[in-house]
Amino acid sequence: MLKILGSRKFWFALITLIVVVLTTFLPSFDINTEEATGFIFLAVTLMIGVAVDPTPGVAKWGALVRDYKFWAAVVGFVFLALKGFGIMLIFSADQVTQVLVIIGGYIASVALKDNIRYLRAGMRK
Repeated sequence: MLKILGSRKFWFALITLIVVVLTTFLPSFDINTEEATGFIFLAVTLMIGVAVDPTPGVAKWGALVRDYKFWAAVVGFVFLALKGFGIMLIFSADQVTQVLVIIGGYIASVALKDNIRYLRAGMRK
């Protein structure tokens, strides 16, 4: 049980679940289905990115603040939160979804790049 509390994937999934539930119980947090889908896509991409990134030391929370994937996800989550609370009204739902998908693509590409670099380093030894 305590091992799961140290898992970044668990915490990302829990935060995603809280945001999805928050949309039901907090009427001022207004995101539509497309934006919610973009948010879930971003969260799933981050969890997959963390799962495939075998860089040594990444399992530690201190390494989290140095992780590009984490900060890209934070930008996406803040972008969606601002839109949800009506602060960024200039973006349509389609544009919000597109931004979240682009950020998710960036997270996936960084995870794969790090994984490929790690595999190549292992083959040289």
